[in-house]
Amino acid sequence: MTYSRIAGVVLAGGRSSRMGENKAMLSFRGRPLVAHMRQILQDAGIEDIFIGGDVEGYDHIPDAHRYAGPAQAIGNVMDALPAYDYFLVVPVDMPLLNTALITPLLESSCGTYWQNHPLPAFLRRGVAIGHCNSVRDIHQALGSKEIPFLQDNLLMMRNINTPADWEEIVSHEY
Repeated sequence: MTYSRIAGVVLAGGRSSRMGENKAMLSFRGRPLVAHMRQILQDAGIEDIFIGGDVEGYDHIPDAHRYAGPAQAIGNVMDALPAYDYFLVVPVDMPLLNTALITPLLESSCGTYWQNHPLPAFLRRGVAIGHCNSVRDIHQALGSKEIPFLQDNLLMMRNINTPADWEEIVSHEY
């Protein structure tokens, strides 16, 4: 598949209320987490990368409705980028995610996600998704394919939501 019609998207518009500070700006491996996640998309071969949500100091696509959740943020990004047919979407708060876990998602033109993990996701443009209340609803509406997930990769799919989660991630060499 050609990557020219794929937009990489880092979802970074949440409140970070449990963390107590903006997760996108946490320093991970010497740079803000949002920059780290952009690099993962670049390493996967995605050329055009966008940040969904307000992230000070970065070009971004502002949320139409702040803090409305990832499903609304994805719909907002898709609406703002009509020239793209596909979207590789990663959350900003999955620092251990790597290209080995996202490139297999690109193998199906119908869109894919890992079993029991709605994000990261490879989404194809399709029916309107503005009515979707969750990322799982988006997958259902678009007919995304769920692919088997190896439990060995569970740590790399971990979201960080609290200072304790963050400390556990940064205190170990993964």
